[in-house]
Amino acid sequence: MSLQFAGVSFGYSPEKQLLFDGLELTFETGEFAAVIGPNGSGKSTLLKLGTGLLRPGKGNVLLNGQDLHSLPSKVRARQLATVFQLVRHSIPYTVREMVLMGRIAHRQWWMRFTEQDENAVRHAMDVMDIARYAEKPYSELSGGEQQRVLLAAALAQEPELLLLDEPTSALDLGHKFLLLDLLKNLAEKEKIGIIMISHDLSLAARYARRTVLLDHGKIVADGTPQEVITAENIRQCYQCNVTILQGPAGEPVICGG
Repeated sequence: MSLQFAGVSFGYSPEKQLLFDGLELTFETGEFAAVIGPNGSGKSTLLKLGTGLLRPGKGNVLLNGQDLHSLPSKVRARQLATVFQLVRHSIPYTVREMVLMGRIAHRQWWMRFTEQDENAVRHAMDVMDIARYAEKPYSELSGGEQQRVLLAAALAQEPELLLLDEPTSALDLGHKFLLLDLLKNLAEKEKIGIIMISHDLSLAARYARRTVLLDHGKIVADGTPQEVITAENIRQCYQCNVTILQGPAGEPVICGG
C-alpha cells in the first residue's frame, strides 16, 4: 500500500503563488515517517491533500495506484485513516462507543455491529492501552487518554496507512513518549504506515525512521533523521543557528546555537 503525490500542484487561490508545484513524494505501508518544517511550509496542506480534504489543482494523489478522489469514501476509509490535532469536547459517548465508530467504514448504517467489529474494537483498545476505560465517558478522560481513544477509533478502521496531524501537541512529556512508543509499535509490529506531521524535531528524530523536511512547499531533504536534521538544514529553513548532538540511539538532538 502506498500514498503517492504525483506531480501535485496546489494553491489556496488563483491570486496567490502555488504552495506546491509539481510535488513528487511517496509513503509506504510499514514505515514511520515524520513530516517537519517551519510554519507555512505546507505540512498541514500536505496532510489535507493526502486525506482528500483538498483536491490538487494539477497532478494526482494516488492511494495504491488509484486516484484518491475516484475512490468511494468507505473504500478510502478502509485503507487510510486520519487523526487531526486533539480538540477537547464534551462528547456524550463511552470510550468503547467512540472506538466502535471506527467500524462505520465497514458497513452500511442500517447494519448491526458483528463479532468481527467487536474483535477489531477490542484489538484497537488493547493496542492503545485503553481497554480499562471502555465504559468510562470519553469526556472524563485526560488529553493523553482522549488522543489514544481517537487513535484506537482510527485503528478500528483497520487501515494500512495512518495520517496524524501533530498527535502530541496537547500532551505532556510522559504522554508524548507513551503515545509515540505505541505508534512505533504499530509501524513495526502491525505494519501500518505512519505519516506524522510534527513541530517537535527531537521527538520526530527519536521515533521516525524517515524524515521529510518541507519549506515553502518544497522538499528540502528526505531521508533518515541523521541525514535530514542537520545544523545547515535547520539554519536554512528555520532561520536559526543550532548545535546538533547525538542521542543514545544515534538520533540527532537539537540544542541552542
